[in-house]
Order: sequence, then structure tokens, then C-alpha cells
Amino acid sequence: MDIETPPVYDSHNNSLDESNINQSSSSPMSPRRRLAIIALIFLAAVGLIVGLTVGLTRPNTPIANGGSGGSNTVDEEEPVDTPGGENDGSADVPGTDEDVSSPTEPIGAPDDQTISQLTFQPNLRSFSSDILSGYNDCSVLVQDIEETAKYLVNVLIANNVRYGDEEVVALDGEAPMDAAPSASQGKSSYGTNNQVENVDEADIVKSDGTNVFLAYGNDLVWMLTNGTIVQRLTMPTRKDSFPSISHWDVISSSSGSSGGGGSPEISLSSVGMGDFWGPPPQRIAGLLLDESNGELNVIISYYSYFEFKFVSGHMTATHTYSYDDGSVGLTLKKEMVHKGQYQTARFVSSQTHVVTRTDIDTYKLRDAMGRYNYPGMTDDQYRDAAYSRAVLLLPKYSKQLLAELISDANGVVQKDMCSRIIGISDMTDGAASRDIDDDPTYGSGLMNGFARTVSFSSSSGADEAVVSGAFLPSYGLELYANADYLVLAGQGWMRDPTSWSYLDYTYLMQFKIGDNIGDGASPFAIGSVKGRFLNQFSIDEYNNYLRVATTSNAKWEYDDKKATWVETSPSSSQIYMLQKDESSSILKEAAVLSDIGVTEDIYSVRFFRDQAYVVTFRRIDPFYTIDLSNPLAPKVAGELKIPGYSNYLHPIDNNQYVLAVGQSVNETTGRNQGLQISLFDVTDFASPRRIQNTVIEGWSWSDAQSDHLSFRYFDNTLILPVEVMYSNSMSLQNQYDGFYVYDVSVEEGITAQGKVTHATQSYMRDWCWSNEYIPSRSMVFEGRLMTMKGHVVIMSDGLVQPNEEW
Repeated sequence: MDIETPPVYDSHNNSLDESNINQSSSSPMSPRRRLAIIALIFLAAVGLIVGLTVGLTRPNTPIANGGSGGSNTVDEEEPVDTPGGENDGSADVPGTDEDVSSPTEPIGAPDDQTISQLTFQPNLRSFSSDILSGYNDCSVLVQDIEETAKYLVNVLIANNVRYGDEEVVALDGEAPMDAAPSASQGKSSYGTNNQVENVDEADIVKSDGTNVFLAYGNDLVWMLTNGTIVQRLTMPTRKDSFPSISHWDVISSSSGSSGGGGSPEISLSSVGMGDFWGPPPQRIAGLLLDESNGELNVIISYYSYFEFKFVSGHMTATHTYSYDDGSVGLTLKKEMVHKGQYQTARFVSSQTHVVTRTDIDTYKLRDAMGRYNYPGMTDDQYRDAAYSRAVLLLPKYSKQLLAELISDANGVVQKDMCSRIIGISDMTDGAASRDIDDDPTYGSGLMNGFARTVSFSSSSGADEAVVSGAFLPSYGLELYANADYLVLAGQGWMRDPTSWSYLDYTYLMQFKIGDNIGDGASPFAIGSVKGRFLNQFSIDEYNNYLRVATTSNAKWEYDDKKATWVETSPSSSQIYMLQKDESSSILKEAAVLSDIGVTEDIYSVRFFRDQAYVVTFRRIDPFYTIDLSNPLAPKVAGELKIPGYSNYLHPIDNNQYVLAVGQSVNETTGRNQGLQISLFDVTDFASPRRIQNTVIEGWSWSDAQSDHLSFRYFDNTLILPVEVMYSNSMSLQNQYDGFYVYDVSVEEGITAQGKVTHATQSYMRDWCWSNEYIPSRSMVFEGRLMTMKGHVVIMSDGLVQPNEEW
């Protein structure tokens, strides 16, 4: 059997040297082989002494600048990281390639651990206030990234031993029209349907009442309410030129050889997506309007063709334009590029806050640990070789990843770039008893993404944006924002210590918006709650309490006697009342309201001051009213059970009524029966009643069920995008795509007053494929209705039986 030694790091050429020694399992042990074994044992002992004295496995003591261990720092004046080799004048980061001993010297093994039982012993801080201090020195963040990767490598090696070459990757109809006059005739409504008052959410259309700015693909269309197009501006194609970052320079992996001594190289370079995949086209993803300064912020989403190794190429750019009466046109004042895929943005107190997310791709690291790279080895031999190889690769991985995430235009990570990044933790409270090398997520990942908030204001005079960030245990990200805080929510999973099942967790990272323009947002508090959140409406802050609504999935276990999986506990939902502990900066649980909608999931939730509304669903729609007036004792005030469900809840008339959009459902079969609009009376909070509803029967729905920005209500008028593919007759003649206008009355009901058609039946039948598409939006200017959807903008003369003007 040919066994290849792990690659040895060459500090001169910064590459991996593949060396072979041939060992025959059938021949007697040769003196050379005896010598090699004695040397191996001796080197292991030396490695143990070195590991304990030098501290390559970091001590369990915090360091002054907020890191998780180690004492190495860089000079105050020098950058932490650079794109090129080792002799470019930059300071070395702790844990760089020069710090790594030969892989034949296993590092830091405990006294009772033999070479065939080696695992990494990661050292990360617990999910505590300590991580809020950020990183005064980015070199400490490099160390934390490496420690986090050790969890993943431990799981990869264990799985590859357990499962061999097969790697197991862990979780990762039409309503009648009534022509009665509308109370909103002659009035205007063109603002965005924001979750929080005075916190403007980015959208693809913005208006100040005279000018309308619309994003259509990569074009910005500036028009007036009379239909005049003032300007159509195509955003310039982004062509970023990032410097090459070459810390991860792995050329080949360990592979077996045939008697000739040569070993075939297995490339670990970038992996292409194939001809079937293409990056998304550049487009305008959002607009934010600063009326007081006459400025428009245009947020552009695009894909960089730069060959990143561990992050996706999704990028975000912001262009700030000034606008006037149309005589000059849009004037570009500032443009910036931000790494990461655009998620959402807010305009709060003259500051723009843009949130991006970068997914972290660990494929190359996983591939380097793949069992297929170590053919012919026993489990113990593979474990030792993979461990030794990881000792070399993890410093390279951590440096490469951080540089790709936050380096400047020159590929340099300055040491002070990390001061507003929340520290990486093991996502535990530190109280649970577990092995130090046991990944608390068991492979689902402590670090799957990176979220950043980019804050800027043209009136601040600063040329650069203020960037804050946090690593995410998942790929999902949601933002709640009010006038004082930005709250990032990410979903993660933790393994139940009593079983092999996973528990859903929501991790919360709260940033405080600075009092002065240009201050940006700084880490303020952190917390976690059980369960998964639905969307941004699952989070709210009121009177210094952060309220979070989540659903916990049902638990299942395998029953050996029945030879099948059985449910051991049903799904249920809860509302957490969290408050920042001033001594620890942890969002601690002040109270929790449990067992909401047992066996069901949350389909919609809405907070309003000291009250909340929750809709759960399985076959029927329990509509709950929640009393939060005593934050230490939240309670269910009332419950109403009706068929169907609601996806979006909109309090109206000072919270006396709730307007809801969802689906009517057959209580027996559970099948959807069509788009349903309901009006709930909550004046008697303990006894909510559905007093009005209307259903468009058939296969019908509204974008407002999943996109609250498409919903518009004012002065008893509801404007709703509606699509009908088939009514009960299943006739193509009953297809519809456009907007319905409803009059909403407590006494008279929900009455359709008119509609605006955006797609003919032939268009719906034949479809139209295009990269450009306008989401459903509507605005009203002095009683005239403007609707936008697909590829069409229509102005109608009114809200009752509207007729097209242009």
C-alpha cells in the first residue's frame, strides 16, 4: 500500500510540497521504516511540548482588545493584511503561514491523546457581552475565523472517517363593481408602506408628490405625475478591478501514487458553475429619497466577475444624485461600492443605512479534507494526515476569507477596519457542558454568512461610509429598524443535547444609530431566542423592550419498535419580551408567552404599541390578540378561529380594526379557495370579530401576501394587486392581472369599486420573459391612480371605475 505523507509547507515559495514515502504492508519492517516511526513518535512528543509552551492552541484567557486569545499584534502604523506574498512590507497576522509547524508535528495534543485521535480544540468566546466590543485589531478576527473553521474541520474529518468517501454535509373569480363615491377621491397617497413610522424603507419607486422616480431593470426613470418623462438614466456597468489576494495558494492535495513515486495533482483552484449558470444582470434594487436635501440614493445590485475563493461575487453600489426642477437633470454627487448582496435599506433621520449579506463558501476547505484525497489510508492514517493538512490550511483560509470580505480597494485589511464587527462566538451561553471540540451546531455552521450595515449621509460631509457587521450562523437575514436601532436577525440551528434533533434559534444583533449625522451604527446588544422568525414584522421595539415572535418546529424521533419516525412534541409559537441587561449588554428574556397555536405555524404577525396580532394556521386561522401592556406578563387576550389564513395584517383607524390579506381555505380538504380580504374588529380586544370579508374565488392571490410594499390603504380605500389564473370555471377567459380598488366600510363591507388591467389574457397565456420587471406598486395623486406592474405604468383618472389617462 502506498501511503503519502501530508504536504509540507515551504516558507520560501509559499506552496505545498508533495513528498512520498513508500511503505509495504506485506514486507517486514525495514530499518528505515523503524526509524521513521521512532522519529514520528519523537516529533509528536516535541509537538506536545511546543503546543503547551508556545500556545499554538490558544489559552482560555481573553485578551485586552476583545479577541478570544493570543498575544500577537501588529504595529500600530501597519496594515494587517495585503493581497500578495510575505515580503510586501506589511505586518504578519498572528497565525500566518510562518507560524505553522510541519504537519508531521501534531500540535497541542493532550497527554491522553494519541496521534490517531487528534482533533482541534477550538477556543471561541461564548455568546456574551464580550463579543460586542468588536475587534480593535483585525488580526484577532483572523484568529477567531481560524478557530471557527476548526469546528467545521473536526466535523468533516469525523464524517469522512464514519462514512468513508461519501461526505455527509450537515444542514446547511371577479368581484362585482360598486360605483359608490370614494371617501379618498381628490386625496393623495404616495409614500411607502413602511413598517415603522418615520423610518423609510427602500423601494423601487419613490415620489415627493411631483416627481416620480422608478427603477426598471438597470434604468432609472424620472417622470412627472402628468406622464412626462424628464430623464431616463441607465446606470453605468460596474467593472470592479480587485487586486489578487493569494493567501490561499493551495495547488494540489494529498493523493496516492502508483509505484513510480509520482502523484497526480488534484486541483483545489476555483470551481466554475458550468455553462448552465450565469450571474444575475446588474439592476437597480432600491431607491431612497431625501426630500429635504433634494437627493435620491440609488442602490445597485450587480455581480463581480472577480474570482473570489470563499465568498460570492454579489456586490452593491450606491449612487447619490441631486435633482432639481428638471432643468438640469440628475447630478451624481457620490458613488460607493459595498461588498455583499443587497438585502434592504432604511432612511432614518437624514442617514442612509444599507444592509448587505455575503454568503461564505467553504467548498475548497471541505474539498481539501475530502477522503478521496487520501486514498489507501486507514481511518487513523487519514485522520492524522487530514488534521496535519488542516494545521497548514486554516491560517491561509482565515486570512483569505477576511481579505475577501472587508479589504479595501487595494486588497488591504487595515487593522482598525474591524472595530464595529460583532465578535465571533460559539453561539452558546457558556453554561452548557460539552467537549471543547464539539461543534454546537454539529456542522450546520457557526459562520455561514457576513452581514454588514453601511451608513452614510451626504450632509455629514464624510467621504467614506461607516461600516458595521456581524457573522451569521445561517444564510438568512432580516432587518428591523426604528429611529434608534437597527436589529439584524439570522436563523441558526443548535443540536439538542438530549437527542440528535436540531433546534431552531433566532440570533439577534442590535446596533445603536448614532445621535449625530455620520455616526453610523455601533454594536449595542445581542441575544438569541428559540424558534424561527417569519419576516421583519416578527420583530418590534417598544418602551425599551424588544419583542420577537417565533415558531418552534415539531420534534421527531425514530421509534425502533414501530420502525418509523414519530412526533414527540408538536410545533408551537411564542413571543419573547427582551430587554438589554446594562451590565452585560445581553438581550435577556424578561418574559415569554408560550404555546401560541400549538401544532400550527405563524403565518403573520403585527405589533402595535402594547398590543400584537398573531395568525397561525394548519387548517383553520386562529386570529390571536395579544396583550403586551405588562411586558413582564404578556398574555393572550382573545382568539378567533375561522377557516383560512392571513399573510399580511394592517392596523387601521388607530388600531380599532385590522385589515388582513390572505387565502380562504376549505376547512375539510385544506385547499386554497382564493384570495381573501378580511376586516377584524378589535375594539373589544378580548373578543375579536371578523365583521367583513370578500373572496375572489379560484386560483387567485395578491403580491401583498408576501410583499407589504405592494399594499396601499388610506381613507377607507384599499388598492391591491390581484392575479387570477383560473376561476372555478377553469376558463382562460377568467384570467386577470392588475389592481383592484376596494372601499372598506365597517357597515357596508369590502366593496370592489374598480380595477386597472395590466396584462391581457393573451399576454398571460403567452407570457413574456425579461430581466426587467416592475413589482406591483400603486400611488395616488390628488385622486388620480398610478399603478405599476410588470412592464407597464398606467395613470387612471380616479379610484371609482378608473379610466386610463396614459
